[in-house]
Amino acid sequence: MKKSVARVGALVALGAGILWLATFGSFEQEVRQSVTGGHEFPEFRFPVLNEGYFAGDTTFLDSSDLRGKVVLAAWWATWCAPCIEEQPSLLALQEEFGDDGLVVLSILHEDSPRRALEWMRENDRLQLNTVVGTRAFARASRVGGLPNTVLVNREGTVTELFLGYWRERDPYVRNAVRELLHEGSDPS
Repeated sequence: MKKSVARVGALVALGAGILWLATFGSFEQEVRQSVTGGHEFPEFRFPVLNEGYFAGDTTFLDSSDLRGKVVLAAWWATWCAPCIEEQPSLLALQEEFGDDGLVVLSILHEDSPRRALEWMRENDRLQLNTVVGTRAFARASRVGGLPNTVLVNREGTVTELFLGYWRERDPYVRNAVRELLHEGSDPS
C-alpha cells in the first residue's frame, strides 16, 4: 500500500512538474524575449487622457501625428503591477530620446479612464503621453495580455513586441530605440 501511495505521489509530482514547465516554462521564455514584428502598426485616433477628457474638451492623437517618429507604445492598466513597474523606464526613454524623434505612447487598456487619470496624478505620471485605447486596436496591434510594449520604426512598421516586463530588458530596449532613431541617418 505504501508503494502504491508513493507511486501515485511521484506520478502526481511528475505531472505537476510537466504541467508547470509546459505552462510557465514556455511563458517565461516568451516573456523574456521579444517577438519579431514586421507588420504595420494599425492606424488609430484616440482621446488623450488628460483633464480635458472629462471636461468635454477632448484632445485626440492620430496615428498620422506619429509619422516619421520612432514609437514605443506600451499598453497598461492601473491594476497591472508590471505595467506600473515599467513606467519609470518609459519616462527615462522619453526624456533621453524625445528630442531625437522618439514618442513614448502609453495606451490605457481595460481600465477606467477616471481611475487611471487620478492614479497618474497621484503617482507623478502625467508627463506620459497617454491615450485611451480599445480592445479592437489591441487585437489589431497583436497585443494580448498586459503589459505589452511595441517598438515601431519611422516607417510605421512594428519591429518588436515585448511581452511582459522585467528590468533586465531595459538596456536592450534602449539600444533598440537608439538603433531605430539612427537608422538611415547620415553617419558623418
